[in-house]
Amino acid sequence: MLGHDDPTVIRMLQDLTGVDPKTIPLDDKETMAIFSSTESLGLRPEQIDSKVRNFWSA
Repeated sequence: MLGHDDPTVIRMLQDLTGVDPKTIPLDDKETMAIFSSTESLGLRPEQIDSKVRNFWSA
């Protein structure tokens, strides 16, 4: 199931944002920061009702 959901969600995000996921730099510091904090998105955790956990420092 997971193998079918991921491409579908990525395509939905592409359609909603207009951003081609193949152009997102995976070695960019700000890109990777979204997985450990909401700061680079300009959001506070309370705004999205979720905390982001830093998996790399665990």
